Formats: sequence, C-alpha cells, structure tokens
Amino acid sequence: PSEEEKRKEAIKRMGPPEGWLPVFLQHPFEEFELKDYISDTFSWWSPYNPQTRRGRYLLYKELEKAPKNEGEVKLYRDLCFDSQGTPLNVDEGFHRGRFCAVKRVPLHVVNRFEERKDPEQPLNDPGCARLLSHFLGARHVVTWYDCAFDDENVYFVSELAN
Repeated sequence: PSEEEKRKEAIKRMGPPEGWLPVFLQHPFEEFELKDYISDTFSWWSPYNPQTRRGRYLLYKELEKAPKNEGEVKLYRDLCFDSQGTPLNVDEGFHRGRFCAVKRVPLHVVNRFEERKDPEQPLNDPGCARLLSHFLGARHVVTWYDCAFDDENVYFVSELAN
C-alpha cells in the first residue's frame, strides 16, 4: 500500500492525528482560499421578496447589534423547513416555517480575520456549532442550519435560542 493509504488506515484505527480539524473548522489562511471556501461551501443568500414571492428567509425583526463584527443578528422565518427540519413549500412556510437567528457579518470583516488576533473568528464559530450540534449531538448548543453569502456579507443561520 502507498503512504497515503497507510495514513488513512492508521486514522481509521487510531483516530485523526493530533491537531486535525474537520474541513468546516479549518479557516482558510489566504484571501484567495477564503473566496473559494465561501463560494464552494456556502449557499447564496436568499431573502424573501414579496413581489416575486421567491426567497427562503422572511425577515421579522432585528434582535441585536454585533458591533465586534460590524454586523447584527436578526430574527427570520425559514420558509423552506419547519421546526422539525421537514421541507415545506413557500406557502406552508409562512405558517409553519421555523424561526431562526441570522448573524450578518460584512465580507470585509471576514476577509481581515488574520489581522484581528481576536478569539472570535467569524468562520470558526459556526463551524464549532455545526460540529457540536450535528456530529456530536451536544445538547444545550443551538443547532446550526446554514451559511450563506452575497456580494457584501456572510450570513450564519442557526436555531433561535429562547
């Protein structure tokens, strides 16, 4: 077997090597990697438009400012899924869609993560929530739903904690 095959077999037997992180917890370290990471990993942000009756997220209200990341957290209704994660059509979503918290962070803030030397890293925090809620089944952690982007911002969508 090749060295790569041996390494993969060792990981299966003994677990990942020290310092290993799942890809969604690894922050890209070059600006070009960051752009590729966001466009390959995140979906396009889709706010509901009443004129076209298209879009996934219906805005309800602002919950709070997020001054550290120059953004805010808003309450939205996800028109595509109910609170159990069951897919809905848009008309059903108005009545049964799940409420979610959406943190908006400007792309220029995400782009300058390396300069900031801040323990709060905009891409790592939702990655941790995703790992804890989806893969480890941790209770008392909000469930991660989605990450999205547009030309100016990155949006982190999670369960609304109440």
